[in-house]
Amino acid sequence: MSNTKHLADLMKVCSILPVFAVMPAMATDEAKLGDTSYSTFAEALANAQDGTAHTVSLIRDVADGKGSIVKSGSDVTIDFGGHEYTAVKNTVGSTGTETLMFQLLKDSDITMKNGTLSVVNEDGSTGTFKVILMNYANLTLDNMFIDATDDKILYGISNNNGVTKITNSKIAVGDNAHFALDVWQSKPYGDVVVDIENTEIIGRIEVTADDDAVVGDKKHELKINGGVLAAQTNGSSKIYNEGTLFVSNVDMNGNTGADNGSAIYNTKKLTEDGEIAGRGIATINNVNFAYNESNNNGGAILNNATMTIKGAEFVGNKALNGFGGAIMDWAGLNISDNTNFSKNIASVGGALVRYSNVEDTGIQGGRFENNHALADGGAMGLYGLTTVDGTWFVNNSAGMG
Repeated sequence: MSNTKHLADLMKVCSILPVFAVMPAMATDEAKLGDTSYSTFAEALANAQDGTAHTVSLIRDVADGKGSIVKSGSDVTIDFGGHEYTAVKNTVGSTGTETLMFQLLKDSDITMKNGTLSVVNEDGSTGTFKVILMNYANLTLDNMFIDATDDKILYGISNNNGVTKITNSKIAVGDNAHFALDVWQSKPYGDVVVDIENTEIIGRIEVTADDDAVVGDKKHELKINGGVLAAQTNGSSKIYNEGTLFVSNVDMNGNTGADNGSAIYNTKKLTEDGEIAGRGIATINNVNFAYNESNNNGGAILNNATMTIKGAEFVGNKALNGFGGAIMDWAGLNISDNTNFSKNIASVGGALVRYSNVEDTGIQGGRFENNHALADGGAMGLYGLTTVDGTWFVNNSAGMG
């Protein structure tokens, strides 16, 4: 048989076979789940919640998105690909409290990376977005901007359960009185841990507990290492802590207007039965506190629980109407590793005041220089048991001696 005959027969066969092709994503599609394109991001995300690992990719900016729930048991990575997803409709949440952009339910592993989340609360729309991320899952945010600058947003991220890791990101609220993030310990849930690295945070931060939730052996903690903590100027402390707090390698400058502790207010929380709901343990390492000012006590810090400070600098902090230009301590404060105080001013105790008889607490090393009290205690006002060892005092002054 000739080669010509073979070629003719092959062409006949090919002409009757179906033709398969991978259809490209439509220009209007918002997202992909694996290789499958979806007209909306919400649809792609909904199909990624079967308990196996999936990646959802946003393929364009979306200005008219909607709120979504990630159900328990999901394993999903969302790569925003440098795009912004803005929700304007379909608030989600528990029945009667549908105010969320995302509700991330427990026993899920969720990663969000490389993009921006925002909302626009439109006049006349049904529901009002008040929280960007309500989280009960194990959540990772990498290179994300949580844009909570809509003036009706109360929380950027609310963490209620699980482990949250945030790196190289930004969280910002529009109203300085609102919360960039919180870490909430409550009775129905387990450990809640938030670990933040090299992230800019604009807005208040709180680590708090439910009134009747005994913490027991649960983890209830926030770690902040590096990044930027923008100044709080609305009359509230930048960080309010009732849990376990670690802050390191960052500046806390220019926080003003709080009654007590404009940079950090650290306290323990008890239930009505006197059991511990929040431990109030804070560890501060290599942090600069400059030009913070409180209306009453503790220009930078008020401590009413347990606090350790190492290698910090306190410069130009003020409590002109109260005690402790830099620190007011009512409980257990340990200061060490060359922590220095300079140019701090208060009515009493230019740099710090201690009203505490907690044993094994005190000040080791460091330098107190050019601090001033309008009344008593140019460097310190000590009204309890305090050990001071290896510390320099230079040119401190007081109006009344």
